[in-house]
Amino acid sequence: MLPGDPEPTQAIFKAKIRADPFSLQAAPGVEPSDVSDSILFLLSDEGRHITGSAIDVAAASMTGNVA
Repeated sequence: MLPGDPEPTQAIFKAKIRADPFSLQAAPGVEPSDVSDSILFLLSDEGRHITGSAIDVAAASMTGNVA
């Protein structure tokens, strides 16, 4: 179910995902492992001194440089 479309097809759903600039699937350079690797780093001993920071793993999708 999508807003404005109670019975979307899979093609419509995928098109909306690709069009959403905040969707990780919209950025072809971002893999789920990119996000999980960042989380694992923050949880590791190497990341123990990083606090109150935002780590961007958007692969340029926020700058509009996505093909």
